[in-house]
This record gives sequence, structure tokens and C-alpha cells, in this order.
Amino acid sequence: MTAFKPARALQDLLLVALMLCALAGVIALAYHVAFRWGVNEARRTEQRHLQFLSSDLALALDKYETLPAALAGYPDQLDLLRHPEDTARRDAVNHRLEELASRIHVTQIYLMDNRGTTLAASNWNMAHTFVGQNFAFRPYFRDALAQGSGRYYAVGTTSLEPGYFLAHRVPDVLAPGQAPQGVIAVKIQLEDIESSWGHDQSLLMLADQHGVVFLSNRPEWKFHTLAKLDAATLAQIRAERQYGTAGLESVPMRDDGDGLAKVAVAEPAGRGRMRWLQVVGERRDLAHMKWTLLSFSTTGEIANLARSYAAMAGFAFAFASLSALYARLRHRRNVERRRAQRTLERVHAELEQRIGERTAVLVNANDELESKIRELDRTQAALRAMQDELVQ
Repeated sequence: MTAFKPARALQDLLLVALMLCALAGVIALAYHVAFRWGVNEARRTEQRHLQFLSSDLALALDKYETLPAALAGYPDQLDLLRHPEDTARRDAVNHRLEELASRIHVTQIYLMDNRGTTLAASNWNMAHTFVGQNFAFRPYFRDALAQGSGRYYAVGTTSLEPGYFLAHRVPDVLAPGQAPQGVIAVKIQLEDIESSWGHDQSLLMLADQHGVVFLSNRPEWKFHTLAKLDAATLAQIRAERQYGTAGLESVPMRDDGDGLAKVAVAEPAGRGRMRWLQVVGERRDLAHMKWTLLSFSTTGEIANLARSYAAMAGFAFAFASLSALYARLRHRRNVERRRAQRTLERVHAELEQRIGERTAVLVNANDELESKIRELDRTQAALRAMQDELVQ
């Protein structure tokens, strides 16, 4: 009995240790499952978000898509291209382009000859006018001459302001064997789109065909790249002066796998210090513009939700385990109570048996004593009778 109690205590300790290990395992498993579920839900949310953003972006740009083609049909522009030295023609086109740019709310409209030199522009009377500037190195100019239209996002070489350039050749329709006379181009700014992203809870970026981020609601990511550029691509961007003197360093990002990544963002009022955030990211290719739209959401809320689910699972498991342990202890107590009762009944039966045996012995001894007393009485009576006889 003495050796049994330490063994049972050791079993109880092992059982408690196993329950604690199982509790830790349940919490870890519940956290992992809930976190992965949250990540998958976040990815689906980001996909829907990207679909909405891409539609909004396309809607904002589509209204300008046909503008250069519509502007290419003005006869005074073709007349100026044929007589580029005529000051009166140039002034007339300059004033008309200035009025048009103000009326349709675009940044600039300008006309270039087939060598890329700007003959007239809506900013003709400004310090950084496009008039006289040559943009033959720009892809939108080359594409418009070769294909009829071109589009391009770049930092302006004259204004140093970024913008989206749309171009179309002049004249719009070429006769057989006719060469283009020039190109009409429109520059629009996308700051309104970028400003609307400032209220978005997701981290957003829009990258060009080379992976250079040119719009983002994180200013520290602008003019960074999604991946390190090879020497040829970097040389092409420099030759086209697409992003001016920007360093084009990679966005501080690390891939964690399983749809997770870490990105570095600037600390608020952190004097250039950065902090790393774990994010769930999705991307959507805008094929017609050769752009890529990316959206990231942080995993902070997902982790908090996963911790809540893990805590609930831990409490449920702990409650079930304690209930099972209580039931086990209660069962053990009942078993011990029944065992003690059976032992008590056995002891009581043995005691009654012994009492009965002792009683029987005493009764026998008393009978023998009474028999001996009666025999002694008879002997004494016989002695008295003999004595009386002797006296007589």
C-alpha cells in the first residue's frame, strides 16, 4: 500500500505534464490554422481590392485614351508642321493648345515634328516651356510614329514633374506611301489617384513594365524597383531619362513564403528610420498598359484574431481536460470509497466471527464451570452424608 501511493502520484504528475504539453500543442495548432485562414481571407480581400483599384485606374485613364487621336485632326497643326518657321501659325496653335489644356484639365499638350522637336505647346509662355525641346528619345514619340499611338509614364525632363504621356501621330490617317508629319502628345498627372490612395488601409504601389514603382501611398517606395534591374534595363531607363536622377534601388522587401512577405516602411517622424511589417500581398497585371498593381495588408489584425482563436481553443481544451481530470478523480474517489467500504465490511464480518467464536468458547467454558460446580456440590453433599454417617 505504501509503494502504491508514490506510483499513483507519479502517474498523476505525468498525466498533468502530458495535459500541459497537449494544451501547448492545441494552442499552437489553433493559432497556425487561424492565422493561415486569416492570410487566405486577406489574399482574397486583396484580390477584390485590386480588381476595384484597377477598374478605378482604368476609368480614370480611359477618358484621356482617345484624346490625342481627337487632337491630331486639327488642320492648323498639320499646316504648322508643313511651315514650322511661320510665327503666326505657331502662335495660333500655341494659344489654341493653351486654351484646350485649361478646358479639358490636362497638364500639357504639345506638337512635335517627325524629328521630335516641339513646335507648339500649351505652356509656350512659361519658363519651362516645351517649345524647342526635343523628345525623340522618348518611347511614346517613337511608338506614335511607328504604330500610330504611344503611352509612357516618366518624370518630365523640362518640368521635372512626373506624368503620364499619351501621343498620336499627325496626320491621323496616312495615305499610301505618306510619312507621318509629327506627333501630338498630352501629359496628364496621376497625383489625384495617388492622393486617393492615401486613405487606403492597404499598402499600394503601381509599377511599370520594368518593375519601377512610380505611384504608391508610401512615398519612400516611389522610384524604387520590385527587383534588382539588370544592366541593360537600367541603361535603357537612363537613356530614356524616364525617372531622372532617381537611384532606382530595390523596395526593401523580403519574401517569407506562403504568400507572406516583410516590407520596410518609414517610421512616423522617425527621421529616416525604418520598421519592418509582415504583410500579405497580391498583384494584378494591367496588361494593356504593361503595368503591375500591387496591394499589401499587414498581418497585425490577422495575428490578433489568430491569438483570440488560439486562446479560445486553449480555454476549451483546458476546460475539457480539467473536466476529464475531475471525472477521473471522482471516479477514483468512488472506487476508493467502495474499496474502503468493502474492507470495512470484511473487517466487521471478521470481527463478528471472532466475537462469535470467543462467545462460543466462553459459553462452553461457562457450561463446563457450571458442570464442575454441580459436580462439586454433589461431592460436598456426599462428603457431608459420609461425615454424618461416621458421626453416627
